[in-house]
Amino acid sequence: MAYLMIVGVFLWVLSSFYIPGKGFTYFVFFGDKQPPVISDLQKVDHYVREDPGYDGQFYVQIAIDPTLRNPELRTSIDNLPYRARRILTSGIAYVMGGGKPERILHAYTLLSPIAWFALAALLLFWFPPTSWSNWFRWSGVLFTSGMWTSVLRALSDCPSLLLVAIGVFLFERRRPFLATLVLAVSGLAKETNILGATLFARRESVLSPRQWPVLILRGALILAPLVLWLLYIEKVVGLAGSGGGGNFSWPFVGWAKQVVALWCGAFFNEASDFSFQLTPFRCLLGVLALTVQFIYLVVRPQWESAWWRVGITFALLMAVIGDAVWEGDANIAAFRVLLPMQLAFNVLVPYSRRWWPVLVMGNLSLLTELYTILF
Repeated sequence: MAYLMIVGVFLWVLSSFYIPGKGFTYFVFFGDKQPPVISDLQKVDHYVREDPGYDGQFYVQIAIDPTLRNPELRTSIDNLPYRARRILTSGIAYVMGGGKPERILHAYTLLSPIAWFALAALLLFWFPPTSWSNWFRWSGVLFTSGMWTSVLRALSDCPSLLLVAIGVFLFERRRPFLATLVLAVSGLAKETNILGATLFARRESVLSPRQWPVLILRGALILAPLVLWLLYIEKVVGLAGSGGGGNFSWPFVGWAKQVVALWCGAFFNEASDFSFQLTPFRCLLGVLALTVQFIYLVVRPQWESAWWRVGITFALLMAVIGDAVWEGDANIAAFRVLLPMQLAFNVLVPYSRRWWPVLVMGNLSLLTELYTILF
């Protein structure tokens, strides 16, 4: 019943965003401060916000023509070569919509909710409904702030996490070839998914030179679709501009800046007087949760676990992501980028009672999101 309650809350939240005649197009975050969308979408009734909107509005336009050959895409999307890298969800929406713009739009809005349900089902493999601890870990992945942002803004992070989880599942079920194929495809949903290739880096494989050719071949296979797609993008629309320039920095510089910014935003106003603000405080707790996850994965290495190998890779990514990924006091991209680390953490934390404080601290965003939804 507790598991079903979480599903019920998710459905209740989703239903509140349905707009008669426009479906779930609120999720795409079309903004009226952006250039006009391509003409095929202008003919489709959809919800438009009175602000710049968000990234989903670019990816859904790419879904109308995944070949990128529509000349209108160059003016309607802020940085087409950069946005086009994550073609998988756009391509799936195109297929689901049968090439019809209206159907493509509505298919795109439902991709993340569908991926959420699929992920909820898959996670039962690691968190079966046999204990409250499993329920908390399962809910901690599905209700984290990064997951909500991905679903409610029609982004690729939830489908991306699903693909990484499928890859680990197949690997643990001794299907390494299928796991390689899934991770190869997942790189087209989000570039950081290729970091999941570290699940193949078992200790005995890394320490045995005879295994290195196999590791290199698997790495090449996982990289191949993304590399080939990038070459296609360069040929059709040219090189990317400055997009993503602030995505990386020196270790922990971006993290430290964000902690200071959120602390000041949560407890002080412009005059440096004490003034509590809930939104930056919630985000501060989210950053604290990521920090706990990072520390746990670093100080308790479990090399024999595929999830630890994936989790520690994303933990190292957390150390070097820059201001562009950390900035904000409501929608912090780091919460979405590091979802695989969240899942790895919840799988790996021991089940004994003395580890409950660590488990709770690593899932603080679950508590803040439940509070926001219910109150």
